[in-house]
Amino acid sequence: MQIVRFKVDDRTRYGVLEGSNVVEYSGTPWTLFRRGRRRVPVKHAVLLAPTLPSKIVGVSFNYHDRAAELGRSAPEEAGFFLKPASALVGPDDPIIYPPDSRRVEHQAELAVVIKRRCRNVHAQRARDYVLGYTCLNDVTARDFEARGTTQARQGLRHLLSDRAVHRDGHRPQRGGDRGVRQR
Repeated sequence: MQIVRFKVDDRTRYGVLEGSNVVEYSGTPWTLFRRGRRRVPVKHAVLLAPTLPSKIVGVSFNYHDRAAELGRSAPEEAGFFLKPASALVGPDDPIIYPPDSRRVEHQAELAVVIKRRCRNVHAQRARDYVLGYTCLNDVTARDFEARGTTQARQGLRHLLSDRAVHRDGHRPQRGGDRGVRQR
């Protein structure tokens, strides 16, 4: 099941992709989520970021090859960072690069969508709290990050967008996954 959040007729809804259509559902994936009868062709809907989270928690340097590429060793414990929900953009929204950055990079990531509040969950129960997975386009102003400025951490890692636009108009990446895949 591929859950999407979309807008049609100036109303935001949740639904499920079925071929080239979105089947509208009532409720949300976190509450009672029931299949409706309305089918909307994807070309008539505006696909939005699949979720509106209260926060975004990222894991840094958990990819050993990336750490080595930067001349660093991977830490023994993962580091975490928070992102504001305002960093989200939809699948077809442009990513606006900061005018004073000269080194903006993107990385494909896996996003895990949590379905309910949790804390101190044992590893064997972790999946009980997962709603699903989606693609993530992690965009970072590396020159800001290297200077240690907080600007690099405040909204430049745009989640759930499958289009990034360089100043010259070049699109470095286009993903095909537009929703949350339920496990």
